[in-house]
Amino acid sequence: MTDNYAEMIHMLESVAKVNQVVTLPYLEKKTGLQIIEKGQDHGMIVTEADRKVSQYLLEGGIENIPGIRTQYPGSFSEEDDTPERLQSTEIYQIDPLDGTGDMVDTYQGSRVVCPTTLVSKLERTSTDQNFTPVSGLIFEVLNQFALVSDGDRIGLYQFQDGKVKEIDYELTEHPFKIFSEPIKINRRPSYPQLTFDGPFIDYLKSQGLNIEQTNMGGAGTFALQFFRNYIQPKQEIKGFSELEPLTIGFNAQPDWKTWDTDATEVIANALNLPQRTDIYGNDLTANASRDTLQQMHHTRGYILSPNTTLANIFTKLTREFSIKNPNCPLTKKDYDYKNVILSLRE
Repeated sequence: MTDNYAEMIHMLESVAKVNQVVTLPYLEKKTGLQIIEKGQDHGMIVTEADRKVSQYLLEGGIENIPGIRTQYPGSFSEEDDTPERLQSTEIYQIDPLDGTGDMVDTYQGSRVVCPTTLVSKLERTSTDQNFTPVSGLIFEVLNQFALVSDGDRIGLYQFQDGKVKEIDYELTEHPFKIFSEPIKINRRPSYPQLTFDGPFIDYLKSQGLNIEQTNMGGAGTFALQFFRNYIQPKQEIKGFSELEPLTIGFNAQPDWKTWDTDATEVIANALNLPQRTDIYGNDLTANASRDTLQQMHHTRGYILSPNTTLANIFTKLTREFSIKNPNCPLTKKDYDYKNVILSLRE
């Protein structure tokens, strides 16, 4: 039987080595990052680094990194799908650089919004079933640390001197006091959403919630900031120790994908957190078995919460807000990279 946790640690080593070759030089030299595709909005930017990380992880090409498709040919990335995915029962899915738009906005300044590489292993017993994420990792590229989990264990690692080093930590549980302390909810400066960042936050406050918005980057950073409530390293880890924790993860973007959140789901399961839902409280279904990458998009966001009570409060208020404001859609993709206010640029 495959040890998915050990296999993911091996994958972490490949992820770290590929990013050292491809991505770190751009972040350290602060120049040369080439945009290949701009797309229709800020969330669709693709850089040369995205493509190269995807290629090396899937197909190999760097010394001692064979490429995951040699063992799991149905594996895919956000940049590179394959029809073999639909005929497979074990695959890896990869988001080569999550938070590309944030990185493009900030990498030449002193406050880089760090990209992450997200990797999940998916399994199913037959091709007529949905995939289930069984292990995953979130790798922070600039400071080279990662969370790894198989849904049971959680490991904190750092890549140092060409090797993966395990970091001791304490697992704690923050006793969230919903009505007596600020609820820190996410805000993404490079992807401003007019309804979410304005009327919806105002509505939550009007209902008695003490809301504070906290800046974040992509889905990987989003997850690391949330899990920072639980993971307390026993030594200083640059980048991780400075993460500002989120109380709740509330993603109203209508275009999040399976590769954005499956690694997060595996870690959340290991923490015995409540089941994730969309922002209205409906069940989420795995979608990596869909025909194309474009069909893997979930359109009604998701909630990552430490407790059922908090999640229920947010889903109830979300439904109320949507009923009262039918002309003010919450899950509207109204950000535009051409007009975005880059508040983190120096």
